[in-house]
Amino acid sequence: MARIIAAFTQFFDNAGNPLIDGKLKFFESGSNNTDKDTFKDAAMTSGMENTNPVDLDGAGRLAFSVFGTGTYNVILFDSDDVQIQQFDPVGATSSGGQLGPWLATEIYDQGDIVRGTNNKYYQSVNNDNNNKNPVTSPAEWDLITIVKSYIGNATGTVDGITVDFVPVMHSLLDKTRVLVRASGTNTITNPTFAPNGLAAKTIVKNGNQPLNIGDTAGEMDMVYNSSNDNWELLNPSGSSGAVIGDLIISPNAVIPVDHLEFAGQAFNPVTFPDLSAIYPSNVLPDMRGEFIRGFDNGRGVDSGRVLLSSQLDEFKSHVHNQERVGNNANLSGAVGFNTSGLDFIPVTQATGGSETRPRNVAFMFITRAK
Repeated sequence: MARIIAAFTQFFDNAGNPLIDGKLKFFESGSNNTDKDTFKDAAMTSGMENTNPVDLDGAGRLAFSVFGTGTYNVILFDSDDVQIQQFDPVGATSSGGQLGPWLATEIYDQGDIVRGTNNKYYQSVNNDNNNKNPVTSPAEWDLITIVKSYIGNATGTVDGITVDFVPVMHSLLDKTRVLVRASGTNTITNPTFAPNGLAAKTIVKNGNQPLNIGDTAGEMDMVYNSSNDNWELLNPSGSSGAVIGDLIISPNAVIPVDHLEFAGQAFNPVTFPDLSAIYPSNVLPDMRGEFIRGFDNGRGVDSGRVLLSSQLDEFKSHVHNQERVGNNANLSGAVGFNTSGLDFIPVTQATGGSETRPRNVAFMFITRAK
């Protein structure tokens, strides 16, 4: 609960003198005869109710904080029960939910939200949070980031993207987030984005890295970075979050920037140091026209293999059973034969193409190189 009156608050009589041994009587707001409980602790623990009235000390001060909920009608009396002043309504002074400025004298509950001295917003982590500056007390306060989001369809060109958001984006604020459905993919590494007629800013990858060709596709999730004055694309299409050295199956014959085809070629380990750590021979496997087989890894189906080893085509060992019919030299089935006297060696007729293969679809095998 929130505090109604802070400890050590001093009260005075009509002559401006400390109200020695005065009293504070608490009623329901709008009533002079319906008492309303107050508490000694912010949790409003049962058994911790204050007496009503609450007595002031010999200097007219309140010796402890008074906690409660809602609003009160508070009447101030002198020691002879003569009314001095009436306050109605008196509300709890917690800033919870009001986004008010943080006050060192305030006691905040868990979940209360305040504006710090740096004009950022914070939420209290604990109850009884008192005199702990949210700017310098991260254990007591969570920083709240307020993010504006906009959604729209891209217009303009694929390298100079514009969009008219509704509601209108009037200015570029840090961490403003947008979702834009692209009309195509970028053809340069430094495309721009200009919402609602604002200045065009370069689109980069998260981390202020230039884009690859084709990174802007589908739903573009971008955040404005005021420090770098650019838009960070959080979900670039071209990189797809791929790990360096992993095999990527691509339907595009154009290889993206910072990627290489698996074509059996040597590469420069200075240019691609991370790729060299995975392929220490500095030569990529040649996957052109090849099928991929899962590594046996101790199963026993394809024993004796090591990772990245090649394997030639092969038939599994088998036989063709053939039958001689009657006294004729004709064999059942689509076969031909050669004879020498009464002995013969049957030879099957040639059939098929230049290789043995399953049905398939052709894709490019590429990898992210850096």
